[in-house]
Amino acid sequence: YVQQVLDCPSLNYLDSIIKSDLNSHSYHTIVHLAPHSTLNNETYRSWMKSIKTTHHLFLDETQKNVHIEAIYRYQTQLNYIDDGIFPLLSYHNSLKEELKLPESVDNITYGLTSTRIPIRPILGPDNSKLVVLQPQNYIDTLLENEEFKQTFTAAKQQLQAMHEIAKTGHSYPEIIFLGTGSACPSKPRNTSGILIH
Repeated sequence: YVQQVLDCPSLNYLDSIIKSDLNSHSYHTIVHLAPHSTLNNETYRSWMKSIKTTHHLFLDETQKNVHIEAIYRYQTQLNYIDDGIFPLLSYHNSLKEELKLPESVDNITYGLTSTRIPIRPILGPDNSKLVVLQPQNYIDTLLENEEFKQTFTAAKQQLQAMHEIAKTGHSYPEIIFLGTGSACPSKPRNTSGILIH
């Protein structure tokens, strides 16, 4: 089973690709590394259809999905504690509970992180390993811990009192160092910074 990776950074390369001998071979999969505008080009699509291949896997700049769930889980939990200090990551803003996958058209599949294409048996692209964020589950995990709930309630009240004092203008600024860093990326301790009240 032959695999082919085709890098086409712009339509300027289209003529040389069409003139190449790629369509004289049979491929199990061709992975296309190209901008989205290339896939929408009629000439490029026609050329792709002329190739004897089972799958076209298209990797472009439009497919944004989660790579590491832990990063989003920690940020969701931190955001629950204080949404002003810990805003949600950009992917959360358009998040739905279930990831909607683009439909495969003309044997073209949009590649996402963790997309797999088995060589044997020939089954087509497999997206079963994609990470799907479940923000409510992350919050529920926090709230299952009674000690956290008590500490969180007390901290919220204290924070609210501090905000009220800050509104009156009778308080000096406070500088708070957050976090200690972490030797292991994506761990809960990795959020660090300086908070000025």
